[in-house]
Amino acid sequence: MTEETLVDVEITPNSKTFAVIGYDEWTKRLRIKVKGQPLKGKANKEITKELSELIGADVLIVKGQKSSKKTLLIRASAEEVKKRLNR
Repeated sequence: MTEETLVDVEITPNSKTFAVIGYDEWTKRLRIKVKGQPLKGKANKEITKELSELIGADVLIVKGQKSSKKTLLIRASAEEVKKRLNR
């Protein structure tokens, strides 16, 4: 059985590049910048595609489809997610 990890994120759209900025201790969310606009799911598609490639696992948005604050389900262990994001 594959391990799964829930990750709360805060998205900033319309950036020049896709980037994982870091973890915000105050909001307890991973901060991510995306190039896509928050229109017709463009930013959401970019988040799932880029993070899937970065982490090497499936990424699904399970909460916050139309919000800048989202919860992601990543099909990997928490340790694996941390290891891949810290590269």
